[in-house]
Amino acid sequence: MSRFRLTHSEMPLRARELALLPKRRPRPAKGIEAGLFHNAMVFLHELRVVPLAALVVLVAALDVGAGQWLGAVSTGALVCAQAADMLLLAGLSRKGISFAPLQHQWLAPAVLRLIGALAVTALAGVTQAAAADLANIAVQAIGVALVIRAYWLEPSGLGLSRIELEIAAFRAGAEIKLLHVADVHLERRGRREDKLVELARRARPDAILYTGDFLNLSFTHDPKAQSHARDLWNELSAIAPTYAVAGSPPVDPQPVVAKILADGRATWLRDEARALCVDGHTIQLIGVTCTHDPVGDGERLRCVSSQARADLFTILLYHAPDLAPQAAALNTIDVHLAGHTHGGQIRLWPYGALVTSSLYHKQLEMGLYQLRSMLLYVSRGVGLEGKGAPRARLQCPPEVTLWVLRGPQG
Repeated sequence: MSRFRLTHSEMPLRARELALLPKRRPRPAKGIEAGLFHNAMVFLHELRVVPLAALVVLVAALDVGAGQWLGAVSTGALVCAQAADMLLLAGLSRKGISFAPLQHQWLAPAVLRLIGALAVTALAGVTQAAAADLANIAVQAIGVALVIRAYWLEPSGLGLSRIELEIAAFRAGAEIKLLHVADVHLERRGRREDKLVELARRARPDAILYTGDFLNLSFTHDPKAQSHARDLWNELSAIAPTYAVAGSPPVDPQPVVAKILADGRATWLRDEARALCVDGHTIQLIGVTCTHDPVGDGERLRCVSSQARADLFTILLYHAPDLAPQAAALNTIDVHLAGHTHGGQIRLWPYGALVTSSLYHKQLEMGLYQLRSMLLYVSRGVGLEGKGAPRARLQCPPEVTLWVLRGPQG
């Protein structure tokens, strides 16, 4: 008999039956962060050393070359859209939305716009110049609207999701509120971090549960970012007792996490179980450090679980969703909280996430899942991917999740 019943969720519940170990596993010497996507983002990030003026000259030369094929009107629409992108992206840091170097953030959409203009013109044909011009004006205008939405609006729209469970062992009327936060990826204290503190205060949780990735990968060893992160987590820990696990090793090296949590206000769970007592009821938290090795991490999960109490409602904190099949097979864990995927950040209907970084790819990309009798929640997270990845979200707004655990009604 299950120890809980799902009574409310703003996300649909999807059942999954998955192999205990994923077919694709990272090489132990390299890890999941050394994949093709990660290497591409590292390469693009190196463009930050190239003067912005040089990139503008390069794109202008490409535009001039393509202009012989596009015509004056379509080329003008393209250049105006590229200039609008420059102004919009340059304003992100001033508004506290993202703090990435402008070089790679601007170059990618600029080149994509050029490719799109050439494709539209090719589809229209050389005899349909007027139609091609109108289509290019429309496409470039839509592109500007998408930049506004993906780079300005959605990353700033941190929201609160809510899930409610009825816990059989609780007395009637009892209630515990837990705020799940994932993937803050702080670059500098900005708009999202301020909203996170505001939401936490408004939710008034009994505890805050964090599933890792404190800093943006581009700012992991930045002393100012570390200081801002330390201040943020001290502020959150003053709102409610806070329990955290480290995220991906390149993002959350243990010495860096130790600096961020140096004041000891937040509890850093490192392959251990802790009891959380609220209003006379006790639940159990298990925190496992993520290395993205499902074999080794699974062994440590089983070791910690074997030493934990089996009679308590138990929540697993592990950064990625990739241990979920092994956690569910234990039959002692009720809820697994995870992040890591960011929901893909860029989602295109109806396919969904283009990239998830999960070893199970799209099987566990975002939201609420049931594996056996265990619930898994994969958060869209708060922050944005680092290095050369676009500081953008599309159809994937950031979130924190409030879990409300209640005793049986009536």
